[in-house]
Amino acid sequence: MLNNDRTPRPPALALAILLAIPILFSAIGLFAEFHCPAPSLNDDVFHYLFVKRANQAISNGANPVDHWLPELELGFAQFLYYQHLPHLAIVAAYRLMLRRVSLLTIFNLVRYLLMVLFPLAVYYSMRTAGFSRVAAAGGGAFSPLLSSQYNSGFDLHSYLWSGFGLYTQLWAMPLLFVATAWLYRVLRDGRGYALAIVAGSGVLLSDLLYGYIFAVCGGILWIVTLWESRGYVAARKSLLRLMAVALPIGLITAYLTVPFLLEVRYLNASVYLERDKYDSYGAHAIFAALGSGRLFDDHRIIPVVTILAALGLGYAIATRRDEAKLVLAMFAIWMVLFLGRATWGPLADLLPLAHRMLFHRFEGGVDFAAILAVGLGAELLWNWCGALPAKLGQTAAISLLVLLMIPAMTERWGLYRDNAGWMRTAQSEYSTDTDFAKVLATLRSLPPGRVYSGTRANWGASVRWGYVHLFDGLAVSMLPSVAPPYYAFSLNSDLLWIINEANPQTYRTFNIRYIVAPPRVPLPAFLRPILVTRRYILYQADSGGFTQLGQITQVAAMGSDLQLFVRNQGWLKSTDPERGRFTAFVRDPARERSLIESPPTAALGTVEDEAITPDLMRARVNAAVPALLVFKMTYHPNWHVTVDGSPARTLMVSPSYLGVPVAAGVHEVAAEYRSSPLKNVLLAIGIVTLVAVIALGIAGPGLRL
Repeated sequence: MLNNDRTPRPPALALAILLAIPILFSAIGLFAEFHCPAPSLNDDVFHYLFVKRANQAISNGANPVDHWLPELELGFAQFLYYQHLPHLAIVAAYRLMLRRVSLLTIFNLVRYLLMVLFPLAVYYSMRTAGFSRVAAAGGGAFSPLLSSQYNSGFDLHSYLWSGFGLYTQLWAMPLLFVATAWLYRVLRDGRGYALAIVAGSGVLLSDLLYGYIFAVCGGILWIVTLWESRGYVAARKSLLRLMAVALPIGLITAYLTVPFLLEVRYLNASVYLERDKYDSYGAHAIFAALGSGRLFDDHRIIPVVTILAALGLGYAIATRRDEAKLVLAMFAIWMVLFLGRATWGPLADLLPLAHRMLFHRFEGGVDFAAILAVGLGAELLWNWCGALPAKLGQTAAISLLVLLMIPAMTERWGLYRDNAGWMRTAQSEYSTDTDFAKVLATLRSLPPGRVYSGTRANWGASVRWGYVHLFDGLAVSMLPSVAPPYYAFSLNSDLLWIINEANPQTYRTFNIRYIVAPPRVPLPAFLRPILVTRRYILYQADSGGFTQLGQITQVAAMGSDLQLFVRNQGWLKSTDPERGRFTAFVRDPARERSLIESPPTAALGTVEDEAITPDLMRARVNAAVPALLVFKMTYHPNWHVTVDGSPARTLMVSPSYLGVPVAAGVHEVAAEYRSSPLKNVLLAIGIVTLVAVIALGIAGPGLRL
């Protein structure tokens, strides 16, 4: 049985007020996130593009859960590797509304509601897990008020327009609470399997890393249930219950996780990402932030969340209640994991998938535990006030908790006010920029090619509407571009920082066919202006198209991400790109020497009639000699190439492009991105499993194990 309330029964109205205050506060402070359609300036560019591309894939009859995204990073199979439930949910809502409400409006509305209503998810989850009404209301009320110096956890700045745009984490955050609560109920009481499975699957399909966090939470819950009821029989029963939830989740989500693991070699680990993100910040920095209040109350005079969390942890130590053990275990283990490789060194590598882990994101686990602790802290304050006469004590308790919100809400209001002001500025400048509209219209009327508008490291940083850069606007306009990576997933993404604007070969190597720049930016004379407006000049370069003929002059092992980057960086800086000389990356270079071709004495031939769609590339090749046809798109094994209708071998060639050998003569060549049959089979199994789980949950709500 779940624990009953240990506090004097609070009036429902008082707790409703406690929850309503932060919800109303967020609804007002964050309204610009929904109402102002300013173009994004952070990772929401990436996420909104995902939404638009998924909708386009469905319209084109492509696989909605595995298709090619050509707009960023020289192309990549984003949905193969990246969680996509939050994006597909927007598309589903859009289509259910008969496409009468725009994708952007739905996207912004969902983001807004997830932030505003987060306290309700916390309250519901804590009550489901057995916390008192006061603890649940206290945890919910303070949950949107966290403010961290690290900004990788539940601080709402992670999701704001002016923040980091962690859209999928915004979905995973409330789902983590719900899934963990129902899993705890399953382990303790043997009920609620369907809800735990559906919510747990939702966490993983919303954010893979939070799926990892949920799995760790599951282990912690299992330990806590053993702590509560010792003995072999109890341990066996609890383990069986855990497996009864974990196995269906594994089947439902296998279509995402299994191909991810099988093809993880083609997912980049960026050499430019800060080391802190891979290793976390270490014990000294994290405990200093915790002790000073900057972990939960950054930029606040009074660290109210930290104080309540400390009270809650102290209260948990003093009491033997089951939920107190849960809070202590959660907080201790997540703090240990958040310290990361910076503290634990090689020991951290014992964790599954540690070589790909971003340990700094474990701040989310710490915030999860802190919110539970805050709830206990609120309950402790309520109990202290309970020593007063009934009505006076309740009034004092609710007043004290509301008073404690004021420093946090004051700091948050300043953040929300500035955020709204920046949004309005960006939207005003963007909506009145008629020159950009002319540039977009012209680009859409021209033959396909990538667009370049600078980077954050050069003049591109100053071409913007408010804080929104021109390259952000190009990305969400679904124009293939060479721009600073948002996530750097593609094996080519780190190379996009190495742009030599003065070298004509750079434009041919990356197929940069169009350049958008303000008139004040001096660009090379070989770039030809094709549209001149007051704010921009649209240039055209001789980019050579999306394909070219070349020769394989070296074979090499792919090596680590760093080794591949160093080799391709050297290739870009050499004369090989200009001479059409490529390195083929193979598993066993010693056995693939036959791929190396002698440099031709005459021209290789020509490529004509290029046809490019998001998942398909076609061209007619007239090869004068045996040659290598290179598609200037990131290599992935899911690209299938036919030459004159017959399947051909594909190769990864420098930098990390798709290549196919062709014989001398005229050939019709087609490259098509196809989802693997395994993914489709696993998706079918997952759908059947999900339907069965929901059906059993409806038909047998009293099922016990």
